[in-house]
Amino acid sequence: MIKPRPAQEKSFPRQDLEGFSLFTGEVERCYQIASGTGIYQPYDGSTLKLQMPHFRAAGFDLGEQVPGFFLGTININLGNRQLRLKNPDKTLEGIEWTDKIPPESFSFVRCTMAYKGYYFSGLIYYPHPETKPKVNAHHFNRLEVLAMPVPGLKYGDQVSVLCRADAFEEFR
Repeated sequence: MIKPRPAQEKSFPRQDLEGFSLFTGEVERCYQIASGTGIYQPYDGSTLKLQMPHFRAAGFDLGEQVPGFFLGTININLGNRQLRLKNPDKTLEGIEWTDKIPPESFSFVRCTMAYKGYYFSGLIYYPHPETKPKVNAHHFNRLEVLAMPVPGLKYGDQVSVLCRADAFEEFR
C-alpha cells in the first residue's frame, strides 16, 4: 500500500505555490453515484467502476495514475469560488460507458490534496458539464478528487487542493 507523505506544515508552504493554484474547501456528501453507495443509483453500481475499462481503452488507466485510489470521489465544496476548466492534463471525449445516457467527456488534472498534515497525490475528476446528465448537474464550486483512501477524512473536514495555476480559471 502506498503511504501518504507527511507534510512539514498543516498547509502548503507559500514558497511552493509559484505556478500553482491552491483551493481550500469543505468535504461534502454528494450523490455518491461515483462510488455506487448512494440511495439514488441510476446505474448498475459505481460509475467509476463502469467507466474505468472505457478510460483504459482510451489510453488512460486510473489505477496507474492514482495507485490504490478509493473507488469514489472526494467532493470539496469551495464556497463562493466558481471554477471553469481551462487546461486539463488529459481529456477523454465521447466515452460510451453506459447505454443509459449519451456519451460523456471527462477531463483530469493532476493534484495534491493536503489533510491534517499529510499530502495525497491524486486527480481532479471533471465530467464535462455539457455532456453530464442533468439529474447529476455539475457544480462549478466543487472539485471532485480521486485519491487513495484518506485515514480519518469525514464530511465537514477542511482540505486543500493544489494544482497547476493554468488548469482552472475563476469566474463569477
